[in-house]
Amino acid sequence: MLQNVLQLFEDFLGRLDNYGILSAENRKLYERFMEDRLSFQLASSANAEERRKVKVARFQQEKSLKAKLEVCRDKPPRAENLLMCTVPPDEVQFK
Repeated sequence: MLQNVLQLFEDFLGRLDNYGILSAENRKLYERFMEDRLSFQLASSANAEERRKVKVARFQQEKSLKAKLEVCRDKPPRAENLLMCTVPPDEVQFK
């Protein structure tokens, strides 16, 4: 079962990469992951400062993404929101 989950995760990451969704930083992490799947770590377990930096950066990314999702969820699509929200063109309504 764990192998199946790992395979699905790798497929998901591969699709993100193929669609060009990964940022440059995440693309590097993905490449590192693909080189050594079983022992991959975001930061060295021996370096507490590095682990903290990674944790803070991930938290900031998550916070930014949640804010963007809130804008997309709470507001109807408008011209100023279209850059942040992906809406199929036939569903866009300008007020």
